[in-house]
Amino acid sequence: MQACTNGTAMRFAPNTSFGMKLALWAFALVVGGGFALVLFGGGGWLLYLGGGQVIEGLQSRGWPSAPAQVVHAGVVQKTSGRTRNANGKVYAVELRYTFELAGQRHAGTRRSLDDEGKLLGQEHAEGIVRSFPVGSRVTAHYDPDSPARSLLTPGVPVTGVLLILFGLGLWICGLLPLWWMRPRRRAARR
Repeated sequence: MQACTNGTAMRFAPNTSFGMKLALWAFALVVGGGFALVLFGGGGWLLYLGGGQVIEGLQSRGWPSAPAQVVHAGVVQKTSGRTRNANGKVYAVELRYTFELAGQRHAGTRRSLDDEGKLLGQEHAEGIVRSFPVGSRVTAHYDPDSPARSLLTPGVPVTGVLLILFGLGLWICGLLPLWWMRPRRRAARR
């Protein structure tokens, strides 16, 4: 088999058997197709996750708001083997606020869509808690169809946008093996 140095389709030496050519093409198809399938699947999953976050973030911009009160704000220490800290400790913010709609009390725990499940350094987590002292008044934005879905800062999360960008990147990388394996026309000989 000759090397493909000028971007043309894979060419075989004239004495290469048909069976060998077929085996090499089948191998390229399985490896390249499998690689493309993994990248498409991973990219699709990231697009799904990021798209859901972005859609909810866009919707949250139009949600009505209600006055709320912080009833709990604290820092919880977590242990994780994958941290930047030498001691392996990370921290999460626990926030709880209540608001009333039509005489019914509702509770929320989300500050923003970007914060959900985020693990932070101790100073950062304590800084967030200091900005929401217990008893302070805040504004809760809530989903009118399901007031249990609420947050204090509406908008599109950066993590959702990043997931979409990475997902698109994986899809583009998944196209590369398929593009490389596409049939190509031979240049006309003069």
